[in-house]
Amino acid sequence: MVIELKNQIVHQIQETTSSSILEEVYRLLALESDSSTTYTLSEIQLQSITEAKNQNKQGRFVTTEQAGKDIDECLNQ
Repeated sequence: MVIELKNQIVHQIQETTSSSILEEVYRLLALESDSSTTYTLSEIQLQSITEAKNQNKQGRFVTTEQAGKDIDECLNQ
């Protein structure tokens, strides 16, 4: 199955003329091969993470199910 999938991907890559698709495929493959990447977060990002962790500890969150219901409700208004 993996070999077949690889062959299909190679075929699609060979057939495409879209540079944006090729760049995205390259980016995804680079992410896979470079798992040692270190990301530097801004102070605002760090504060947001800290705030989210605190909210979670206090039980101030919604479940995925509830979020889905909320989104559906907003979209159907």
